[in-house]
Amino acid sequence: MVASYDGSMIVTGSDEGEILSWNVEEGIRMQTFNGHSDGIRGLFLIQDGAYFISISRDRSIRIWDFTSAECVSTIEVGDVLCCGVINPTTTRLFTGSNAKTIKEWCNTFNYQNRYFLYMNNFKATKRFLEILKTAGDS
Repeated sequence: MVASYDGSMIVTGSDEGEILSWNVEEGIRMQTFNGHSDGIRGLFLIQDGAYFISISRDRSIRIWDFTSAECVSTIEVGDVLCCGVINPTTTRLFTGSNAKTIKEWCNTFNYQNRYFLYMNNFKATKRFLEILKTAGDS
């Protein structure tokens, strides 16, 4: 579940892959976002709340447009995703999988002003994974 920046709306995800947005003041469902086929494991607002990212056990990351309720991008990641976190500036998404992997995804707008993610292989990510592995060994 994630709340809008002003708290007027929340977005929820189900174990069946359904995503719903809710008007908090009126207590009504606003939109349904269809596309995932398995449980939602993370929801993250991006671009001042105009879009959001969902991660799912169906092995995909999706980017949604709030205005149209359409999925504007899908990334098939190959692993069953079980968790995720996004940094405060919403430029880096980290996902964890049942394959015991952590992946970093960077986001940007391309030349057509369409939102997309790409996997990042920076040394900082490798160092982060080394720290996690060391912590797990103790």
